[in-house]
Parts: sequence; structure tokens; C-alpha cells
Amino acid sequence: MQHLTREDFDYWLQQLPHDNSPGDDELTYEMWQEAPAEMKDALYQVVNQVVQNGKMPTSWEGALTTLIPKKVGEEKILRSIRPICLMNTAAKIVMSVWAKRLSKSLEQQSGLQGSQEGFRPDRSTRRQISRFISALQDVERNQGTICVSFLDFENYFNTISLPALFLLLRKFGMNKNDVQALESYYEPSHMRVIHADGEKSAKIPLHRGLRQGCPLSPILGGVVVNAMLR
Repeated sequence: MQHLTREDFDYWLQQLPHDNSPGDDELTYEMWQEAPAEMKDALYQVVNQVVQNGKMPTSWEGALTTLIPKKVGEEKILRSIRPICLMNTAAKIVMSVWAKRLSKSLEQQSGLQGSQEGFRPDRSTRRQISRFISALQDVERNQGTICVSFLDFENYFNTISLPALFLLLRKFGMNKNDVQALESYYEPSHMRVIHADGEKSAKIPLHRGLRQGCPLSPILGGVVVNAMLR
């Protein structure tokens, strides 16, 4: 929740990806990046206020949920549909800052297991695949036996318990004010489903799970995975 310098803000603004769908504000990242200086100044002031006091503007609390088919041709099969969260882009800038800071803190405190590769700087699941292949080759050379188990957590992000997540963050020694800021972000969260014809549903409160599409979700989801690895 430390002060965000203008240099850091400008850096984050330019790092935002292109071709992302906007939320209720209908503002894309490209619009913010190409905005007049006065508009960027106003955005910086608001983002910095949110980063430091943890209080989101009411209009940033919700998100739109749209359904994306996993495979072409299976658009009408419910189990083949993946919900994607479309947040206001200004809110995602705050989440990106928090995600970067949280990731850095976890790395500095050695809070994550060495075997955890996902969503960590300078790591990737490719490294795990390389290790796996090397293990298979080693067993083959020595004519040994290997036992492999693949686990897939169904509906993973959507089923995470938020109270359990915040408990884990406290156990990791995260500053209590920072944890409270995250709690205040998730407490009033709600979504509205946007249909193919553009119509939107009423607000649906969110009492569990992490938003798919929020920059914080991979880092916080990794915290839960890390607890299971331990």
C-alpha cells in the first residue's frame, strides 16, 4: 500500500496489454495510454489514492462476466464454456500494481516452495516439463520404475475460499493493513452477466473465488497452491 510514484505509474500504463476487452467503463488500455496529459494526471491521482488506502470507488467494485467457448463448435455446451471477468481498466491498473508488489514480497520472504513454477518471475511450467522428461529418461536408462500422478483442480479459481486465502496471507506474515486492503476489495465484489445481445443481468454478489481476468488472481491462486504443496 506504499505511495506509487508517477514514474512507476507511467511505466505500468505503458506495460498494459493491447486488444483486451473493457469492462463497464468501455475504456480500453489503449485509450488510457493515448489519453491527454490531464486525463492521465487525474487517473494517477485516483489510482494512487486507491493503492494507499485500499478503498475502491463504487463503480470499480463490479465486473462484467462473458462466456467464452473452450473449443470452436461447442458454444452451446455449458461444460465447454469458460467465464471471463471484464473489469474496469482503471481498476486493473491498481490490481497490476498490487500483484507485482505481492509477488515481489513472496519471493523476498521465500514464501513459495521451490517446486512451484507457475506465475513466478523467471520461471515457467516449461522448466517442470523439462525436469519431468529428464526423470523419465533417467528411469529408462536405469531400467527403473516411475509413478506419475496428474492432478487437475476443476473450476479452480471460482472455488477458492476467500477467508482461507486471507488466513494464509496472514500466516505468511503479510502486513495486516495490506491484507485488510485485499479484503475490502473482495468484500463488495459483484458481477453482471452480459449476454450475446448486449443485455446485462442484475448484480450477483461474489462470496467466493477469484476473478478470471484480474491480475491478482494468478498470484493469490498460487498462494493457495503453495499451501497444498507444503
